[in-house]
Amino acid sequence: MIGIGSCALSAIGTGRSATETPPLAVSRFGSRVLVIAPHPDDEVIAPGGLTWEARNSGADVRAVMLTCGDGFKKAARALGKGRATPASFLSLGTMRRSECSDALAALGVPEQDRIFLGYPDAGLRALWEFDWDPAQVHLGRNGHTEVPYDFAYRRGAPYCGASVTADLSSIIADYRPTAIVYPDPNDRHPDHQAAAAFVEYALYDSGYECRRFTYVAHFGHYPFPWAYVPSLSLAAPEELLEVGTRWETLQLSREAIAKKLAALRRYASQMWIPHMNVYLRSFVRRNELFGTYAPARPLRLENDTSPPSSPDAHDVVVRQPVDTVVPAILQKGNRATEVRMAIGSNRLWLGVTVPGSSTVRRPSALHLRLLGGRTPKRFDATVRGEVVEVSTRYADSVSPTDVVVRRLGDTLWLGLPVALVEGRRVALVAGEVMGPNGRPVTTAWRPVLLR
Repeated sequence: MIGIGSCALSAIGTGRSATETPPLAVSRFGSRVLVIAPHPDDEVIAPGGLTWEARNSGADVRAVMLTCGDGFKKAARALGKGRATPASFLSLGTMRRSECSDALAALGVPEQDRIFLGYPDAGLRALWEFDWDPAQVHLGRNGHTEVPYDFAYRRGAPYCGASVTADLSSIIADYRPTAIVYPDPNDRHPDHQAAAAFVEYALYDSGYECRRFTYVAHFGHYPFPWAYVPSLSLAAPEELLEVGTRWETLQLSREAIAKKLAALRRYASQMWIPHMNVYLRSFVRRNELFGTYAPARPLRLENDTSPPSSPDAHDVVVRQPVDTVVPAILQKGNRATEVRMAIGSNRLWLGVTVPGSSTVRRPSALHLRLLGGRTPKRFDATVRGEVVEVSTRYADSVSPTDVVVRRLGDTLWLGLPVALVEGRRVALVAGEVMGPNGRPVTTAWRPVLLR
């Protein structure tokens, strides 16, 4: 255990105190809880106590691991005698699946409710953003382009985004959960961000309705402190209180806390690494935090302008939280990147607001996933200067030629023909800005209702 003085704890504020966070009853999750985890161990660190409490109250819990955790280089090197090879990554995937199964058994989850999809660890964002089509598969660190594990939900499924959503849709339709628990869209880990997007895609594409709860595993210094202090409570990062998330706290029984710690100890491949040991056990607290968002709402209907200039003439549909991870150029004046939308009779307007961009114009991009028609479609456009490039890379890409670019202060607007969204019910939207270090900063993906 790492010792931290009480003065240090009281002197540093990293989130709203647990006493200010509304309580959450386990009954709110209903009788069939579906937990989605990007990697083996995520199903324990954030919702492990919930799993025990739900099972103990008589509810069913099914856990779905999107990957087998087979991309962690340090652990793969240990298995490969100092070298991380495709074979050692595969061995790691098999090991972590076994550890995960033991951990879930410790939490009371039966074998038939432990599902491993086997997609590439450290590759989920690539599957979501780039390697979407079965004809454009991803090469995993394990040397494979399809799910190689005999124990997987669908062995041989190609490493592509379309496969992930197909599997999630099938699992949801089969299990019909009363609640889905999945990573928060603002989690800072790329695999967690992509996992959130995949879940929302599957839900909105199918139209399935149930309660949705998110959890955070990676965000700055969360959980504070990084230490095993089970007498403390988790507090939501302050930055996440300003982006439309309502955080609630599930108080855990002593038995649930003990079971959660016991489950984490099953992860020998992670616990022997000092920083991972500290990080994992930092989540063993008196409570667990879950976030909910207001339901997606219809876009504001406006008379066509070029573009909508009044603050009341468009909706902020995505607000990027300000934190120390985002380059300073993108958080000038403690403001964050925002994505805006409005729809008129002739155009759908998409805007990305970047503080300071009226003087420093960095390449920006806007992305749409259009759902609710016969087949999903996607729109991806990058703007450099005043030139817009619309992607035609994917089988489901739409590339209208009548796209206009406008700049108003710190907001870059794209005007798309409104016919693009005819017959569509929902869009998932995200913005992206090139940071000063040459790396893109992408917002969370959030849903909007088109009609």
